[in-house]
Amino acid sequence: MPKPAALYRAVLRILPRSFRDEFAGEMTEVFEEQLRRTGGASRSGLWLSTIAAVLALSVRLRLDQAVLDAKHAARGLARQKTFTITAVATLALAIGPATAVFSVLRSVVFDPLPGADVQRVVYVWATNRNATSPSSRGPS
Repeated sequence: MPKPAALYRAVLRILPRSFRDEFAGEMTEVFEEQLRRTGGASRSGLWLSTIAAVLALSVRLRLDQAVLDAKHAARGLARQKTFTITAVATLALAIGPATAVFSVLRSVVFDPLPGADVQRVVYVWATNRNATSPSSRGPS
């Protein structure tokens, strides 16, 4: 059976690497100390609360990083107005026709036929067996 410290380090893998590199050692020591002070059935509660706390911390750290990335991108786009206008125009000119094509395809190919009893719509095909050639229309 793996040691608790090894399991805890596995749980810490959901944290960003930079945070883990800086704080994992100290966090593992604190967790091991808490495990030594906790006995019996309350250890499972400690594990559950610890996993929940690490998960919440991971989400918060990643959201904070996403906000920082978005701010950095916005500053870069604000500095280079020509690039921003070109990129937005290109996206608009690409997304508009793609949406139109998809809308037409969806209505023609994927949506069911409008009307009642569409199961009764049939295609009728007739063959003239008395025709002498493919272009012949038979008796008039």
